[in-house]
Formats: sequence, structure tokens, C-alpha cells
Amino acid sequence: MEDFTANTSQPREPLPGQNPRLPAGQNLGIAALITAIVTFVLSVIPCVGIIAIVPGIIAIVLASIGLSQASKTDSTSGVLTNGLILSDVATIIDF
Repeated sequence: MEDFTANTSQPREPLPGQNPRLPAGQNLGIAALITAIVTFVLSVIPCVGIIAIVPGIIAIVLASIGLSQASKTDSTSGVLTNGLILSDVATIIDF
């Protein structure tokens, strides 16, 4: 019987016949999510919200490029999707 509780920080190897998931676009996803959070915070502040349009557009572009890279390599896209949705919502609040 194998003990799976040891070395939980190590990534699991894919099963035979499966392709390993590569972290393509994940750095762009993190950058898009951070920029989207900053955009959201700026967009809810009165009289400062108009400034949030620029980082909102930057976050949308970063998340879109990351999603295209992730789809090419069949990588995970959770962070990218969250960054794209949050940046869309924050940018719409500005208008």
C-alpha cells in the first residue's frame, strides 16, 4: 500500500497515456489578476474611477493573451479566467 500523505508538495506525474499539463500563460494570469484587483479597487473610489480604465484594458489584454497560450498547450486556465472576468467587471463599472 502506498502512502500518498508524504511529499504532498510534489506534483503528481500524469498517468500513462495522458499528456502533462504545462503552466503556459500562468504568469500572465497572475499579472492579469493583480492588475484586475487594482482596477476594481480604483473603479469603486469616487472621482478616481476614470483612471482605472487604463489598467482595466491592460488586464483584459494580459488575460486574453494568457488564455490563448493556455488553450494552445491544453493548460489550466482558472486564474486567467478569473482575471479576465474581474477586469471586465471593473472596467464596466468605470463607464
